[in-house]
Amino acid sequence: MKMREIKFRTWDKKYHMMEYDYSTDLLIGMDGKVYKKEERNYAGTSFIEYEVANHFELMQYTGLKDKNSKGIYEGDIVKHPIYGVNSVQYSDHMELCNGKWILSRCYKEVEVIGNIYENPELLEESK
Repeated sequence: MKMREIKFRTWDKKYHMMEYDYSTDLLIGMDGKVYKKEERNYAGTSFIEYEVANHFELMQYTGLKDKNSKGIYEGDIVKHPIYGVNSVQYSDHMELCNGKWILSRCYKEVEVIGNIYENPELLEESK
């Protein structure tokens, strides 16, 4: 059985930018919360603390790639030649758009065209 690669990205609601899991300033805790590294200096001693950062939305990599070999994450907006434009939502089967199709069967036909944070207008246009 092939294991899925575990990767995350975060949407920073404060600065309106996407951050990928290579950021050394972020840590995803076992509780599912995002923690941001804070460097402190107290009485001449430097130390690092991690504080909960509520301004991040966490999205996991599905382990799948679109027709252009681009990784598909939760929150991505994908276009399918038959089913149109939908957002990737997590479920046990990685279904798109509340079950219109199962991503594991059709993912090679979809194309990532944006995500729900940077391109919400793409979902509005598809209605």
